[in-house]
Amino acid sequence: MAKLIIANDFQVKTGSTPAWTTLGKGMKFKWTRKDKTGAITYVDGEEELFKAGEQRTIRIEVSDQDLATLQKHEALSGELKPLYFNLGKEKGKGQDLYIPAGRIFLDTEYESPSTGGLTNGLIIQMEKQTSLVAINPSTGLPTTCWAAAINETKTSFNYHYLLIET
Repeated sequence: MAKLIIANDFQVKTGSTPAWTTLGKGMKFKWTRKDKTGAITYVDGEEELFKAGEQRTIRIEVSDQDLATLQKHEALSGELKPLYFNLGKEKGKGQDLYIPAGRIFLDTEYESPSTGGLTNGLIIQMEKQTSLVAINPSTGLPTTCWAAAINETKTSFNYHYLLIET
């Protein structure tokens, strides 16, 4: 698994003729995979936990802070789009993360320059798919991805994302 220190490049598929568009370079990257739980308490007081849902999110701080990038992020706020993240290399192997449906939310803060200035952040909420995530990297991912030369369908072990290691 990648160290997930930074998303070197991340892109969204958008437009009337869908094409991959860069959303920026990452400075900080946090990937959260949590199960939500509920509990049933029986008459005898014994409690049993159960899986009540899933949370799969990414929070990324983007180094790009120019007006065009901020406007692009604003236009995508609330949208559900396919996303790609280049996670760099782990043990010499490229790490690509594909999310077939991620809802994009703004998480941008501005503080006075003496305390850090602009933090251009996005939160991505991964939407659960009805089947395991699958894609052919050579035709479905950006040409700049590590797995671009792979011309076969790769299938994930889950319903939210696909991590490809090459």
